[in-house]
Amino acid sequence: MAGQRPARVPALLHRYRELLERLGTTSETVLQDRLAIPVLAPGRPAAWVRRNGLPAPLHLGASLLRYRHLSVSQRLAAIRAALALTG
Repeated sequence: MAGQRPARVPALLHRYRELLERLGTTSETVLQDRLAIPVLAPGRPAAWVRRNGLPAPLHLGASLLRYRHLSVSQRLAAIRAALALTG
């Protein structure tokens, strides 16, 4: 179902949090419910990569379509590549 995490995600998050504890960076780390990354380029406004509630690889589709740091043809190529990953 859309928005649900695969079964392995809780185990991976647990291991990630253990790593943060070992590194002593837990208090400096924010875990996001949904991926949201600003991508900066000199002289340009931030372009955001955000996931939505759809299953992978569709979860980044809308974000890739609006991603200003790629040309339209590059955006479409990225989406085609993501869809090819589904088999």
